[in-house]
Amino acid sequence: MNILLVDDNPTIRSEFSRFFTENGHQVTEAQSGKDGIVKYYTIGSTYFDIIVTDTVLCGMSGKEMAERIKYSYLGSKVPILAISPDFEQDYRANADSIFSLVLPKDISKAKILDFCLLMAGRSKSLTLCRVV
Repeated sequence: MNILLVDDNPTIRSEFSRFFTENGHQVTEAQSGKDGIVKYYTIGSTYFDIIVTDTVLCGMSGKEMAERIKYSYLGSKVPILAISPDFEQDYRANADSIFSLVLPKDISKAKILDFCLLMAGRSKSLTLCRVV
């Protein structure tokens, strides 16, 4: 699975990237919402199976980035998983959310990967598995 990982905290981004890579997935890191958009379009919108983003980013928020990608012709099908430090607030607003799924920031990396695999599986007919 090819993951676009967007987080402005280099430590968190590195931990998630290492975890996803150790489980057999390709990760492209972006340090901001703007960087995420640039990488999404320069690398190729059909390359990514899923976008995983923090909702709170410096400059452009994860929601703003997701809206720009989702409302473009090329981004309409890619699932976007949001990791939220204010889960209760973001989850309540989820009925009309631009995100495919919102998860709390304190959830385990393994659970996040499981959700990524499920969501990417809906958009493509691939056989996906997590290395345990």
